[in-house]
Amino acid sequence: MNLIISLGGNKNDTLFSFNEAIKFLEKDIGNILSQSKVHTSKAWGFKEKTNDFLNQIIEIKTELSPLEILKITQEIETKLGRKSKSISAIYQDRVIDIDILFYGNLILKSPKLTIPHYLLHEREFILKPLSEIKPNFIHPVLNKTIKNLLLSFKE
Repeated sequence: MNLIISLGGNKNDTLFSFNEAIKFLEKDIGNILSQSKVHTSKAWGFKEKTNDFLNQIIEIKTELSPLEILKITQEIETKLGRKSKSISAIYQDRVIDIDILFYGNLILKSPKLTIPHYLLHEREFILKPLSEIKPNFIHPVLNKTIKNLLLSFKE
């Protein structure tokens, strides 16, 4: 199955963490098929001013289940110094954040995981690098291409 994930972070060693995460992803999840360049964006969802974010999209061929992937990505975040997820919807600076965006065309809603990622269409910082490698991929819930979702930010 083709898995699409995002990497994000806004601390000084985030770029190093991306490189290390890619090594772990390839070792523990599957073969990397493509990856976007690293993009810079303003912080989103923070109550106070903070560092700009780096964002990258990775496409991986995997045989693992979504919940197995979630467990592994959370372990990778911890190995690379991620302390905690956002608390009570208050975002915090982080060295790395790994989100599962798509798992083929699977639609999944569970207490632990929602696929496709429920906010990706509202995040230009995800859509830009995603459109670099998968512009014609059709969002299985919204039934729009990634390119069209990104264009909605420019209207």
